[in-house]
Amino acid sequence: MSSSAALSESMQRITTSKLNVLKKQRDAFESKKQATLDTVQRESALPEQLLTLLDALVIHDVPAVVPNFSPDNVRRFLNQRRNDPSVSSAMLEGWKHDLEKCLQIQSHKYEYASLFGRLVTEWLEKPSNAPVLQRQSSNDSADTASQDSFEPLGRREMYDQWREWETLVFNPAQKSDPQTIKAYLSNLFESTETSKKLTKSPLETLRMRLKGFDLDPFDKDSLKRTIAGILKSDILAPSKKAALMDINGNDLVLGEMVDVLNIQIDDLDQWSWGENPVSVELRRQLNGKYRVYMDEELLQALLIHFIGIQWAVYLKDAFTTFFHSGAWKLSSHRALNRKARARRNEFLGEDASNSNTVRNERRRDYEEDFFMIQLPSSVKEGSRGYNGGLAPDECERSVQEEGFASKKDPMEIKQTLLHLVTTESLLNTSLYGTFTVLQSDFRWFGPSLSHTTIFTVLEYLGVKDRWLKFFRKFLETPLRFVQDGPDAPTNTRRCGIPIDHALSDAFVNEEKTGSVQITDQPNESSKLHKSLPHGKVHWGFLQLDTTGSWIINDTEVTQHISELRRQLKACTSVLATVQAWNVYVSRFLANNFGQPQRCLGQRHVDMVIATFSHIQRRLFSDTFGAASLLEYLKRIIEERFHLGGLDVRNPLIPLLLAREVEDTAAQQERKIGAVEKQKHPKEWIQEAFERDEAEYEVYKKRYDDGEVIGEHNNNSKKLNNHTNNDTDDEEDRPFMSFAEFTAYREDTSLPLLDAYFRLREAPPETHVSLTADVQAALRRLPDHRQGKEGIHRNIGLMDGYWKWVAQLYAGDVLARFGGLGMGEKKLLPLGLVTMLRGEKVRWEG
Repeated sequence: MSSSAALSESMQRITTSKLNVLKKQRDAFESKKQATLDTVQRESALPEQLLTLLDALVIHDVPAVVPNFSPDNVRRFLNQRRNDPSVSSAMLEGWKHDLEKCLQIQSHKYEYASLFGRLVTEWLEKPSNAPVLQRQSSNDSADTASQDSFEPLGRREMYDQWREWETLVFNPAQKSDPQTIKAYLSNLFESTETSKKLTKSPLETLRMRLKGFDLDPFDKDSLKRTIAGILKSDILAPSKKAALMDINGNDLVLGEMVDVLNIQIDDLDQWSWGENPVSVELRRQLNGKYRVYMDEELLQALLIHFIGIQWAVYLKDAFTTFFHSGAWKLSSHRALNRKARARRNEFLGEDASNSNTVRNERRRDYEEDFFMIQLPSSVKEGSRGYNGGLAPDECERSVQEEGFASKKDPMEIKQTLLHLVTTESLLNTSLYGTFTVLQSDFRWFGPSLSHTTIFTVLEYLGVKDRWLKFFRKFLETPLRFVQDGPDAPTNTRRCGIPIDHALSDAFVNEEKTGSVQITDQPNESSKLHKSLPHGKVHWGFLQLDTTGSWIINDTEVTQHISELRRQLKACTSVLATVQAWNVYVSRFLANNFGQPQRCLGQRHVDMVIATFSHIQRRLFSDTFGAASLLEYLKRIIEERFHLGGLDVRNPLIPLLLAREVEDTAAQQERKIGAVEKQKHPKEWIQEAFERDEAEYEVYKKRYDDGEVIGEHNNNSKKLNNHTNNDTDDEEDRPFMSFAEFTAYREDTSLPLLDAYFRLREAPPETHVSLTADVQAALRRLPDHRQGKEGIHRNIGLMDGYWKWVAQLYAGDVLARFGGLGMGEKKLLPLGLVTMLRGEKVRWEG
């Protein structure tokens, strides 16, 4: 048995043990509590009833969680009553109520812990794993398959995509002409200028670097990093992942594997896939696409990943050097030329030179966020994978290694692109009146890559023949589909690359190709240049219109409501339903609607809020007869168990935090709870223009007063030092016009750069005011959590989402449990829940 399998069984045994202990404690407490209440009922004197209840709290270790109540004080006041009639019977009745409430709260905590345990047990006993789908015979179709068949069948789109993938991969690509490709590359690379001080061109330097690649050998540390990289990907079957986890904790086995892998490296020229074909499997993603994953033999997977990481790091470094060589130039629409720069120096003096500009910021952004972003910068950083090590389309944030936390994951990069395009649209339409956005994508990118193209490019860039042969053997993989069974024929890959690899050229995806011209004149029709493709520009579920606004595509939303309905119906447990909802709605849908940013404005936030409201109405009212997910789950739990908290993520709360709330007249008058008014996105650009105008007046005054030291004025120009007979034409030249001053804003304007930054920031969050009782309840929580996630006692570290949740539901929780802690942590199977939530969701269909 592997260590991970043993760990899973151990967690189940621990959970069962905890639940058994919990049941015994609950039964014992309820029995003793009832006996206490029976005794109180038989006693006629209030003081004796109070003493019985006080003793029960001590004997059963029940905390006094009722606000403003102290059992010790009650004992003191009872002693006072013996001699002081001012301690009234009404006071005693109130204390009795509080003592009985303490016992009832303890019952609620046991009830909640028991419910939680039963929900986890249900999750374990009724997994919602999607079945392994098998290919139908050619005589059947996905829509007409016999209902008596015991084979779980997939959807028609699965078979359509499967057939198309096989057509691409198992047949050579359309013939590519190496000479044409080389001519294109020569035109692209060799046209760059070479500095007279350099003996080699940037291309020659790049070729020398790639020819010099040398593979480092394995050691235990690099093997552990390689194992970690494979484990965070989604390419291996669960059993092989379990075996890798077992190996990773055994130094003796690691040492043996290092020796074997280094032998393979020494004999790399003889490497092959071996006698058996590599298994491949179809898996459905949330976006409706099916991807094909290879399940390689462990040693092969480790060797290939190790080589791939070293090559990726080497290529990243080589191309970064090329990037900084001056071979690739980025210019603004109106670049500052030498003459304009000289005039600015003359009129503005030392302030004329400025590296903090929109143009330079674009270059920095491109290098940091987009240039070779899939390639790691070091072997320690590891592979980002097809989805950056994330479960495909689930948009989960990966855990970054220390030192690489600043790297954006793929979803963050996608959001950055949305915000960048929107900001550039605002900036360019304000400067030039129009802005054209062109979008295109590759159709079946990985499967359709021509091997001829790949090797022509690698050869042109100087990769050694030894590595070209290895790459060819790697790409020409013998494959067999798991869904076809063990006796299926083997086919060799003739085109394309496995998922998690990306090189070169492919087909254009016409469904994702389009362009739009945005104009600052709402009533003026925009006309695209005839050379640009027609079609819509999309990002996620958003569509760009000619005003620069992003509109949600209702057709896609409707399709995903149907898909989400199907996935929720397939869930066989309450917690599986919660997991599916959190991944599908609060991550996948929320991310594809775009995260709020100043450049998108409040209109975007309102649009997304309305869409989520529509989704819940259509999904739950029409299908499940409930107003929301919470009401639906509450009904299920009441039918099967009872009611409890489930960590359901609410996609509306982050949007409400980003949305400006209109102040009431009283708030505006007294400035209570006021939120910084959100500006319309264009207002940031307009304010930058106004600041430019103010700066122009300052510069003009300095020049007119003779305080400018420019390239043509080596001494300070003090006009009052000249005699009336001075007739220097240079001194009498008028200051540059405002039009000339602002002609190159992208290269010169600091206010515009500031607006460029601000538009790509998230709007300030609306802060929920935590009431005194909620703050006190938070501070009473145990000190075992840190950071922004979750509800804990470190209020200053909690993010806005969890503060909102705490305040929203605190009233009911405090009344039922006497605090925000709803159960005994030591009796809850939290470890098993964490393990189950860490598993990737396998979607039905």
